[in-house]
Amino acid sequence: NFATANLTVLDTIAGGAGTDILSLSNDNTVIDADFTLVTSVETVTAAGDMDSTITLGALAAAAGVATVTLTGEGVGDTDTLTVGAGFTSALTVNLDDDVAANTVSAAAYTGVLTINADDTELDTTASTLTGGTGTSDVLAITVTGGTIAAADLANVTAIENFNTVA
Repeated sequence: NFATANLTVLDTIAGGAGTDILSLSNDNTVIDADFTLVTSVETVTAAGDMDSTITLGALAAAAGVATVTLTGEGVGDTDTLTVGAGFTSALTVNLDDDVAANTVSAAAYTGVLTINADDTELDTTASTLTGGTGTSDVLAITVTGGTIAAADLANVTAIENFNTVA
């Protein structure tokens, strides 16, 4: 558990067996270089209602990152995830409430991107969700009774598969 200013290229983090979580305790900016001495950490997230700006590349992939869970849920909260070409592992992104728009930008990413969202996380503000260069990216929508209009998905591009889960 780190405050964003305390997570640097000098921090050694070695996760163990199972799923290990790097959690940010405040609004945060995490860059790929922050993963320089990180190993066996599968999930990156933040404390509840925190804004995240995260960039993943080759170092995050080498660290074992497989899941990013966004948590900024208040009015004005925004989360931005950029997945670079150097990040080649499969990646799952869990969206948060869409009171403010989320951005997932993976235009240069070559791996398989899965974005998970409840229908109520897509029915208020049009998040910008950009898949990668492959043909296997997925937007998995859990149906909870919300209504998603076409305008809510207007900023979704390069995601080839839409799946619903009841």
